[in-house]
Amino acid sequence: MRKGMGYWLAACLMITAALPGHTAPQLASQGYDAPAQQDHAFDEEDMRLNIAYKALAASLDDTKRLALRDEERAWLRDFEQTCAKGKNYCRRIHTANRADELERRVGGVASMSGEWGYRTDCNLGHDAELSIPKPPGDIVGNWSDGTRQSGSQGDFRGEWRDGRLYVRFCERDDTSGGFPLCPAFGDVDAYLVVDGQNLFWFRAVGPVGEGHFEKYVTLARKPRYGDVPKDKHCHE
Repeated sequence: MRKGMGYWLAACLMITAALPGHTAPQLASQGYDAPAQQDHAFDEEDMRLNIAYKALAASLDDTKRLALRDEERAWLRDFEQTCAKGKNYCRRIHTANRADELERRVGGVASMSGEWGYRTDCNLGHDAELSIPKPPGDIVGNWSDGTRQSGSQGDFRGEWRDGRLYVRFCERDDTSGGFPLCPAFGDVDAYLVVDGQNLFWFRAVGPVGEGHFEKYVTLARKPRYGDVPKDKHCHE
């Protein structure tokens, strides 16, 4: 969201988010009309909508970002007309529905955050981990990658572009990864794409700047306790 857009949104609208699968009459009959409860629920959905909007805007180029801004303004006008009487459940439901839509369009951006890992004992073994922060904000995470013989770890800086997270790596120690020492970052080293419960890591190949990538490893989301299961499909 460009500077000025946030002020415009804050001043001109109260963005709203929804409770999926609930209709306004259902909510009213379930006692959700208490002002304090409604205001708190609306604030949560409003926050979710703004996070999704910022994450989606950050993943677009300038032309698409402007189109998204115009779309959001049109949605706001419709929102103000539909919920003109100020009913809390109306504001909340429409905000939630909009948040759901933007989160679906964000796709990999919102769903990519978290801890990811890959493990195998095949051949020399291979362990890789990525820790990706939640949007919005600077995308600076951690990584590690190695075998039983060698490995490296460090930080990465990411940039969302068209549903992919393009990353530049740096190393915390002068090891075998071939990346600059932190906090310096070089050229784009890889991009990440999420698909369901898998995170695909594509690494850059060939001369720097040509934009060629190949699939490197498929990571799984790490459980809250323990680690991801080991990949036992060994290849020679």
